[in-house]
Amino acid sequence: MLRNKNLKIITAIEDVNYLKKVAGNISQINEASVIASSKYSTDIIDLCRVLSPDILICDLSAENGSMTTTIREICKEHKCSVKIIATASSKSGEAHISDSIDSGADIFMENLDNPSVLRSSLQIVSRHGRELSPQDKSESVAAQKADDILHSLKLPIYHSGYVFLKRAITYNALRTSKLPMESYKIYEKISTEFDTTSRHVERAINSAVAFICKHSDKDDILFSILGYSVKSSSFSLTARELILMISEQFRL
Repeated sequence: MLRNKNLKIITAIEDVNYLKKVAGNISQINEASVIASSKYSTDIIDLCRVLSPDILICDLSAENGSMTTTIREICKEHKCSVKIIATASSKSGEAHISDSIDSGADIFMENLDNPSVLRSSLQIVSRHGRELSPQDKSESVAAQKADDILHSLKLPIYHSGYVFLKRAITYNALRTSKLPMESYKIYEKISTEFDTTSRHVERAINSAVAFICKHSDKDDILFSILGYSVKSSSFSLTARELILMISEQFRL
């Protein structure tokens, strides 16, 4: 269930088949609707001015990658009131992922033609900008800390496991029990939130941890999390260990 009702969405997708599938998936969500669509930058800017959408789904493959400029213009004009989901209908668009995030896109998601991925993406961006309850404020602080440390561990925000790993850390950090949550319970909770399977969540998180281990030295990983040096010659990092180390540091 999306927290915001009647989300107004504009799509800027170049590939016709991809657009049809995304629009079809949105039509199956009661809390969201497509109010306009165009693959041209100038049209998108004008549509956002006139219609004031909640979310823009922007195809980085459109107009030879110039959509990043469009994203920057929209963020500047609307002061982040329009949440932007960047995607790519072809391989050419993937070259502009980093630029799109730097320009102001909230997230990058591939495979929005998959109903579960699309719903998860809408859930993520629709959280931003709400008036937060005390519980949500605690969650927001923990989420921001998770963002900071995952950034220091060189995990890109557009990695398929980024959001799931961030949620796992947040859930464990905010638990009421003194004992850490079992991995399978965390995966089940996340899979329910994002309307997917526990196995999919587990694979994505393991992939994210593998990425971190590949692109960061083990000593640097431990220093980023703990704040001091640890001898790591025999250290092997698992997803559960990473989640526990980070979340326990937050609790301290």
